[in-house]
Amino acid sequence: MVAIEKKKVPTPVLLARIPEGEFTNDRLEALLDLGFDWYVIGTPSASLVEKICARITKSTVVESCRYGRLKLQGQMFYRDEKSVKLTDKESRLLRTLFEAKGEPVPRAHLMRVHGYKIDANTHTIESHLTRLRKKFRLLGFGEEVISHASKEGYNLKV
Repeated sequence: MVAIEKKKVPTPVLLARIPEGEFTNDRLEALLDLGFDWYVIGTPSASLVEKICARITKSTVVESCRYGRLKLQGQMFYRDEKSVKLTDKESRLLRTLFEAKGEPVPRAHLMRVHGYKIDANTHTIESHLTRLRKKFRLLGFGEEVISHASKEGYNLKV
């Protein structure tokens, strides 16, 4: 059973400063994968600092879902007393797997969750699932916690 609850919590903001001349799309993608909300090239302006301060003082509604002894709250993933931090994409993937209640989720659906076209030639989903499996191992699970049936999709076995 998947239980979903909503809670209002302060929103942390991660800001990365990229020195001028060192900006690349790969660097930006890596920062976004790590969960950074903002990036600045060069020295931030006063107006940007004001916007960031305004964002820091806001609260956000964070949903938490439970699946058996597992809990996903925002980007924190818990099993009993142990926890690991997930990236935004990992938490969206895990939530989708939670909601499937152990049933296979087609790769095409996972691609849509991440905003990719279904026919895109990318292994991004598999890369995120590999990192998610590593985080499951940190919580004491085995390698096969997220399994793949080639024609059916991916499912969570807990």
